[in-house]
Amino acid sequence: MYAPTGIAIVTAPTRLEGLRRRWGTLGQAKFLLGHAHAHERARRADVRTAPAKHSSSAATLQMAQIAMPQAQQLAEFGEYQSEADIYLDVVNQLEESLNFGLPIKRVERSFVPNFEFGTCEVVVVVGQDGLVANTAKYVGGLPIVAINPDPQRIDGVLLPFHVNEARSAVRRVLDRQFKSRRVTLAQAELNDGQRLLAFNDFFVGTASHVSARYVLEAGGHSEPQSSSGVLVSTGAGSTGWLSSVFNMTAGVANFLGADTGERPALAWEDNRLVW
Repeated sequence: MYAPTGIAIVTAPTRLEGLRRRWGTLGQAKFLLGHAHAHERARRADVRTAPAKHSSSAATLQMAQIAMPQAQQLAEFGEYQSEADIYLDVVNQLEESLNFGLPIKRVERSFVPNFEFGTCEVVVVVGQDGLVANTAKYVGGLPIVAINPDPQRIDGVLLPFHVNEARSAVRRVLDRQFKSRRVTLAQAELNDGQRLLAFNDFFVGTASHVSARYVLEAGGHSEPQSSSGVLVSTGAGSTGWLSSVFNMTAGVANFLGADTGERPALAWEDNRLVW
């Protein structure tokens, strides 16, 4: 057994870092990003001018769309750079502010499934929401302090703290004087012994969402079905994808003059699933 002696800071690569990893260097990423934008503008211009494709005015318009000013290219790439600078600055601030004499371990998203969180007393996630949901599947009962690194760009439903609030929040966790919100996860077991956890929902079906025939069995009843799959939602996920499904169903029902039925209400800690 490991004694909990540290603080984990879970991070994710920025979009800029993703481009660098994909294309090797930032210079190459900037060039290819600008090329992709120019290609897309040319494609849209070609669609708009299709009836007059062979006229000289249409050709001039298309060339004007392709010739994107260099300043605009830099502005678009600058958004990626600004986003990355803010994120990395927040992570560095966190590491400095969480100096409680305990080891601080940075864990990038791709290493979360293999990291031994049992060695930590608290997990600090520098979001977006999806990073919090994914991390929650691997930390067990450890408390998560979720930080919104960039409120101007991220709404952060699961990110209640800003970077300047992180030290006091983690301090309360270490002193066992914190309030928390528990979340029930869904668990699925496959025939080959694999176990999967979901923070929001499971989709049981093919990845392509192609329609299939199958039989549903629940509560001693069975029913043949034909659809793209089954959505199984937790309380935390019931305001997301599942809510969109209910909204769509209610719209169709209202159009047909049918009863929309009662929409289930689940709390995050509710020990039930909706499917």
